Amino acid sequence: MANLQGKIAAFSGDQTEALHLCDLLENASVADLEKVHREFRERLFFLSEHEFGSLLLMKFCARISDLNLEEPIIQLLADHIADLERMKMTLLNGIGSLFRTLNVRELEPLMRLIDFNIINLSSDPRSLANFESMVQIARYDVQMCLIDMIRPCVLDIARDKNGNNALQSLIILHNGASDFLVNTMANNITSLSHHPYASFVIQKCLHLGSKRNVLFIIFELSTTGLLSLLYQRFGNYVLQSVVRRISVLNAEQCRELISEILSRRNELETHDSARKVVKTCDYVLKKM
Repeated sequence: MANLQGKIAAFSGDQTEALHLCDLLENASVADLEKVHREFRERLFFLSEHEFGSLLLMKFCARISDLNLEEPIIQLLADHIADLERMKMTLLNGIGSLFRTLNVRELEPLMRLIDFNIINLSSDPRSLANFESMVQIARYDVQMCLIDMIRPCVLDIARDKNGNNALQSLIILHNGASDFLVNTMANNITSLSHHPYASFVIQKCLHLGSKRNVLFIIFELSTTGLLSLLYQRFGNYVLQSVVRRISVLNAEQCRELISEILSRRNELETHDSARKVVKTCDYVLKKM
């Protein structure tokens, strides 16, 4: 790797050279990585703003993570903390595995980077998979920190075509972090149920969320008119999810709900959205 020192920036502009360097980084020793570490640090933003440079930076960050050299990469972020707003998602794509072992304090520079970019990170399709992976492997204190960052913009993220998936990954954690997120959506459950993307978040919670969160959502929907979802283009899917999940949690309550819905069968059969709910009720009742 010694002959590559001073050439990282030049190689980042050429696809063939960049891919060749990625192969070298993949097999580099700790000593080899240390030889080019300084140049990667000095060229951090230059590399992040170029297509093939980003590829090199991701590979470099991933290799540091693989070799358990967390301190250098965290220091790399700390050195540039004043300019993190300029950083794109490149680093986050490369060092997600750090979330498995480090706590919030140790990840402070990285958490600031995420905070600056939380909407982009959760809604950009290129970054979404990395965000979901980080959520799943992160320590509990890091998960709570991520949700605290999301709170101010949770409704916007829920209504985003890609962002709703980020919330789904948090909502099925079955711990205090997912409870906290559902609480954040309080008083907006019904409006979210009517939205084409946000309704997926509510459905996911009803399908895979904890019992506590399912009951929380059903209670709020009930206070605003659960059956009003019958005629909603997207809300009807939420109501179908309610019927399916409550059949597992409370069979008697489920029968009461289904009975109330099916008592209006003739009327509901004339409406496309309501007809779907009737069909689900018939299916669930048959299985009970």
